[in-house]
Amino acid sequence: MLSLEKFSELHQAQLNSIGLPQPLWKKLYGKLTPSEIVDAGEKLHIDVSNGSKLIVQDEEELEANSDIFLSRHTFFSDGNMEALQKLEACSATQLNRLEKILSGAPGVLPARDGNDATACVQFAQISGLSESDASKLLTDSKYDLVNAAWRHWDPNAPQPQPAVTGVDSIPNELRDISFDEFKASLDDVEDKPSDDESLQHLYQEFCRKRKASHEHDRGDVEHVTTKYTWTQENEDHPGSGDEGTVTVRIPVPKNIKKVDVISNLTRTHWKFAVKGGETLFDGDLFAACVPDESYWTLGKGEDAGTVSMTLQKRDARLAWEHVIAGEVVVNDRLLSQLDLKKEEEEEALKLRANRLRHLLERTWLYGQTYQAVTREGKQRPVWYVMDMHASALQHSETPNFRCAPFVFALNGQPYSIYWPVRAVKGGEVCTRNYISTVLDAESELQHRARLWVWESVKDSSLSMGKCPDEFLDALQEMREKDSACAAEKRTDVAEDSSDDVSVTSVEIEESARSKLVDGCISVFVDKQASSLPWGKCSLCRVVSRPNDAQWLWISYKVSQWADRMTTAHRLNRLDGEECLIDRCLLSYMLRSSGFSSSPWFVPMYDLHRQLAQVTASHWDRGVSCHWLVLAARSDVSVGLKTVLSRDLRRVARLAESIPSVAIPYSPSTDLVDGHRYLLHYVVGVCAVSPLAAFISLRPLVRRAANKSCDSDWFEDYGLMPGYVLPDWSDKDTSGVDMMYDDFTSKFSQQNKESGVTFDVIQYSIVHCVRDVFRCASELLKPFPGSSQNPIAMYGIDFVITKSQLQPLLLGVTASPRFSSVDSFDSLIRVMAAHKPSTACEQYEDVVQIL
Repeated sequence: MLSLEKFSELHQAQLNSIGLPQPLWKKLYGKLTPSEIVDAGEKLHIDVSNGSKLIVQDEEELEANSDIFLSRHTFFSDGNMEALQKLEACSATQLNRLEKILSGAPGVLPARDGNDATACVQFAQISGLSESDASKLLTDSKYDLVNAAWRHWDPNAPQPQPAVTGVDSIPNELRDISFDEFKASLDDVEDKPSDDESLQHLYQEFCRKRKASHEHDRGDVEHVTTKYTWTQENEDHPGSGDEGTVTVRIPVPKNIKKVDVISNLTRTHWKFAVKGGETLFDGDLFAACVPDESYWTLGKGEDAGTVSMTLQKRDARLAWEHVIAGEVVVNDRLLSQLDLKKEEEEEALKLRANRLRHLLERTWLYGQTYQAVTREGKQRPVWYVMDMHASALQHSETPNFRCAPFVFALNGQPYSIYWPVRAVKGGEVCTRNYISTVLDAESELQHRARLWVWESVKDSSLSMGKCPDEFLDALQEMREKDSACAAEKRTDVAEDSSDDVSVTSVEIEESARSKLVDGCISVFVDKQASSLPWGKCSLCRVVSRPNDAQWLWISYKVSQWADRMTTAHRLNRLDGEECLIDRCLLSYMLRSSGFSSSPWFVPMYDLHRQLAQVTASHWDRGVSCHWLVLAARSDVSVGLKTVLSRDLRRVARLAESIPSVAIPYSPSTDLVDGHRYLLHYVVGVCAVSPLAAFISLRPLVRRAANKSCDSDWFEDYGLMPGYVLPDWSDKDTSGVDMMYDDFTSKFSQQNKESGVTFDVIQYSIVHCVRDVFRCASELLKPFPGSSQNPIAMYGIDFVITKSQLQPLLLGVTASPRFSSVDSFDSLIRVMAAHKPSTACEQYEDVVQIL
């Protein structure tokens, strides 16, 4: 058994960091060993009549630091796609429990999405009912306003039935049914042809039968089943008994011969098959037949691919209701029933999806977070919801309880622990601070913005209160500063005669290649960069030890390599690069340099310091506002996945896990071949005094996996296959790499009329990249202890606007990706052998920008 001393030793750092008073360590130990004790219900209770608030039992009184309570976490996620996936996997019981925790009232969510809420208000106004009664009627009628009105004004009258699709609902004319509609309608029918050829034959027979039925006053003259069609003599006048035959037409492969047909007929049973194929049917007849007077023929010419069987009834006067017992008759009624069933299933799925979306939105009101560290050493944010009692703690800026996450080291089980920080009397509401300070230096304005977003933004962020004036003033002040910087610091960049970047080839002196050992440069690569095409590069020779390398490629934490670097090592990173790869610093640097008015500039708001401005911008831009939320630093060690969201509360709370930025994102980005895309350029720096920088003109084109269309429904937690986002991982399936030549060809074709070529776009991008690195040039330098001639590389992401075809900068990363091995090879060759001189070897896809 774990002793108290060992428990304290294992958890000392953790308990000190959360500020748990030492007298409570023993109580916490007692509630975790030898088995956990969750006993909040003994001293606290949830008052459902008072908004489901957590209240101290009347007969109890808790002194400060007198007790501690455990809360198990009921739901975990990454706050992104994993959240939806985990909810979808929940059972009905689990969902009900989570809904009860998040609702504030058992089984009822306080707010629905914008469309449902609007419908509720409208119906309440029309009907004169209260909003609660209107909401109940709408819920019962599945948000069908007509059905709800019917239920309200005449509760005893029969309810209007939904219109049934198909020909039966159109009495005077036939609605054409396509083959795809016909095929889709039979999805749930087990006994159907498995190949398209047989389905096509069945479809044609069905259409022929429908037309004949319509021409005969819609009386059935022929039955179409999933395996055959059939008719009987004088079917409209059963009992007349003229010939008493049943004719069955069976579709078969057109190339079969008579010997391939297997037909075993007895008085009451019929089995039919084709050699080498499946048995089409094997069952009892509706009534007895006369086998000796029954016969079949194999169709020829136009009837090829059909076996026609004539069955002689034993009782010629008996009208058959079917041929084989259990046959599925395909008619408009069946298709309508299947369609209705499918609609009901789709409606059920839609209702469940709405329910899950509401739950996800509510998690940003109740959820908490902590940072986990993976085995690879990466940070991974974990969002969680506490149990019923802990989630019933109310918010207060002066709370009487404190709450913190805690992980029991013995089994890795995460909990939340909460304890009174001052005396709490019986009947008093228990409170905690949901919006605790994230940064020690958090400003009052930032804290008020966090609190306002948490309290005032409605679920799904489609509705929010009037934005406070102080937030609007903060945004206006930022814009005025940007304008002043733009007016004062157009600087030498706009006026310098050397400002123009000529998009021409780079030439390299042949003698400079003698610097390379055997035509190669030896490189040591850390594990995080294994995805780059090292093995295929003709200029690189990968070595296993840093001491054997001329070039060190380090993905992150360069400081850890300081003791292994020498002045002979050329590094892929630069000291001072934070002004590039930290999006907060990049945005500040560009604003200060007067580039906020540049057409390629996109604001990157620091969510730890500029949430007031984000809130004001969100309110100003309205319901169409989308935000890209990315880790402030693009290092591969950071575990935050890129998020695209309309939910301002979610945007604000994501920053509680790690430093993040919010970038205004327009879904109206340019499309190529119907797909959204992102351009990822690579810039190389091989000298810093002065700065020598090159850009590869063959960017990696990251294309969205699915085509985009105006009717796309934006799903906050879905895979969003119609979108492509920066900082993607190798496992990301929302996008695919596109061949650069294929991209430029399609771009030129679709912009032929406007006359805009991709060279024009690329010219703007090259100028943008030059301006960015020129701004950073005074801050960049080789890492101490490494070579003064680095081979540093950075990736830069751009999207193109749809209306003006204007590139927009989304950020810089220290983990570049290449469009091809040739692009990788060319950029390395230029930088490894760089020497400011005339040359004889040309590289048309590399341009020197500085």
